[in-house]
Amino acid sequence: MHKVKYKGSIKRRLTFIILFVTFLVGSIGYGSFSYRYLKDQQERAVQFAQAMSLSFSQDFAKLILLNKVSTAADISSKLASFPRLEFMVLYTVDKRPIFQFSRDEVSFSVDPLPSDAQREAVTQEGGHLRLYTDAIYQETPLGYVQLTFTVETIQDLLKKDRNFLVFSLLVMFLFSYLLASLFSKRFTRPILELVSSLEKIDVVDSLKQRFSTKEDNEFGKLYDEVNTMLERIESSQEKQRIAATAFETQSGMTIADADQNILQVNSAFTEITGYEPDEVIGKNPSILSSGLHGESYYRKMYEDLDVYHYWSGEIYNRHKDGTVYPEHLTIQAVLDEEGKVIYYVASFTDLTLQKETEEKLHYLTQYDTLTGLVNRELLTQSLQQHLDKRESESWGALLCFDIQDFKMINDAYGHTSGDLLLQEIANRLRNDFRDSELIGRFSGDEFVVWFSAIGHNKE
Repeated sequence: MHKVKYKGSIKRRLTFIILFVTFLVGSIGYGSFSYRYLKDQQERAVQFAQAMSLSFSQDFAKLILLNKVSTAADISSKLASFPRLEFMVLYTVDKRPIFQFSRDEVSFSVDPLPSDAQREAVTQEGGHLRLYTDAIYQETPLGYVQLTFTVETIQDLLKKDRNFLVFSLLVMFLFSYLLASLFSKRFTRPILELVSSLEKIDVVDSLKQRFSTKEDNEFGKLYDEVNTMLERIESSQEKQRIAATAFETQSGMTIADADQNILQVNSAFTEITGYEPDEVIGKNPSILSSGLHGESYYRKMYEDLDVYHYWSGEIYNRHKDGTVYPEHLTIQAVLDEEGKVIYYVASFTDLTLQKETEEKLHYLTQYDTLTGLVNRELLTQSLQQHLDKRESESWGALLCFDIQDFKMINDAYGHTSGDLLLQEIANRLRNDFRDSELIGRFSGDEFVVWFSAIGHNKE
């Protein structure tokens, strides 16, 4: 039996599954950490902005209220000590910018102060985080402060942690492979044991073997199901053997589906029809039709099958070699639980020998076996039928004669010579009295020649 080669393996699949799950969990964990880190970064920036605005409130008051220019230099030097602060702009209450700070001391365009709703939102563009806070001194609003910080993005985190991530991925792969190797042996051992046992069944061709396992889990259930399956197969094979024995009878048999396509034939079918199974399977039984029966004959057959689900009778079919033969055919419809036809089972016997025997018996009862002439029974029956009709107005004649001293011929020359003489006389009578109605051998050496009409008017 050809065995299929499987390209996949449980070990490989387990490795992939464990690696995928580990990678998924790791990615979710790292993603959650990164999201929380970036979120905390924003919150720290907001807290820093509020704290800085509070700590610089006196300086802001000097710059805005007293207009001390020297205070701007103090503010710039203090802001330079904060490494992540990139830009700062101080606006008055009337939204007029009066001070700006740049870490790199490069000029930049100052945007108009946004509306109140927009100032409440924290915006981030790439690695720059922009936010606004109020400048207040002793509960007196002085203006607004715009702060821009340098922050880390997810790309920065991935770049910074790439070595750690690559190392983690390798560790996860090795870990997954080891786990897969460990669990694959644990998972496949009961299955491989079962497969090995099933292969032995194939070798010894026995279905009586049953399997057991110590596994009290799904594998145990699998073993139970396999044992149940083997019991069903064993029972089914026994039924098939019985059915096959019944199917291989001396009668030809065919099984066809509901569409009358042949599904199976037995060896007697081949012996009778001359067709091999592969020549008729899948075809309609009409392949055997002799053409001697009209359409009405088959219509009546199908009507009986539709009504009674049974038909039986004599029919003429055709051999593969073209010869026509008589058969007795029985067709039985097999129904399902809903009463629909699912199969047609047909059995037939060849009546050729029976018909020949019947014809021979019929011939022997009416004709002389030695001469081939009509015998006493047929002669008497024909004459009686002619007389019973009483319709003929013509004269007839019945000539009877025997062979003189025929017994002496038999005694002198033997019965074989006597038989040859009787046969010669029969041949001459056929040739000389071709217009006669009947020529018969009445008994041993007695012959009869009958003319049914030798005159046209009895009067």
